[in-house]
Amino acid sequence: MDRSFWSLHDDLATFALLGVPTFAALAALGISTALVVRSFDLDPAAAFFASSMLLPLSALTVMTFGPLPCSVFAWSRAQGTRLTAGECLSTCLGRLGRLFPVIVLLLLSYAWWALLFWLPTFFLWPRTCLAPMVALFEDQRRVFGRARKLMHEDHAIFVLAGLYLLLLLVLGGVVFIPRVILLADVFKTPWAARIEESIWAFELVVGIFSLTGVAVSWCVALTLFYHDLRRIREGESLRIRVDALLARYVAAGEPA
Repeated sequence: MDRSFWSLHDDLATFALLGVPTFAALAALGISTALVVRSFDLDPAAAFFASSMLLPLSALTVMTFGPLPCSVFAWSRAQGTRLTAGECLSTCLGRLGRLFPVIVLLLLSYAWWALLFWLPTFFLWPRTCLAPMVALFEDQRRVFGRARKLMHEDHAIFVLAGLYLLLLLVLGGVVFIPRVILLADVFKTPWAARIEESIWAFELVVGIFSLTGVAVSWCVALTLFYHDLRRIREGESLRIRVDALLARYVAAGEPA
């Protein structure tokens, strides 16, 4: 998590540019929801379905797949290279054929979790988030099997997910602090009443920015975690050093 924050700090402009698709999708979702709520008197059954099923499903999908260009950039930085924002986007589009089955299977999983009142999300979502990255950075056919093999029985992913969940809850609490102050009747003035009527717009904008930041940071942290799993557990760093040493011997004309 700390490495993720420092990565965002060091390349803030690039991550901000790559986070635009996530921000745009969350903004479209939030604005459309606000317009429907404020413009229509929904049937209680429809309101329950939208708030407990459709809206969380859409938000979870955006937060899982929207920041993938940020994942490509974080991976390139961890590998010692530096891709441009355009190269990161083109990499994601070039791997769309491998990503599409993963997207479909995860959407079906999210729909099933919704029917179970989202209870499996706390146990399964952190692990499933690794599958899109396996599809991006590897060529094996069984993406989910490979993701499970990488995770093995490593419970660090749940600690990381718990920290980000706490961060999301804290940011959500901060967003609603102005409304709590106004509801406490601390300021009983006409301008306070006008602010209370339009404070939903402030909450919407701050909420969209907060969700985008958490989604991008989570994706970068998960990418760095995945990179370390391959580098340390599977000895990829040793293989790279051996290949470099072998290349030096071959370049010097000595037998391998």
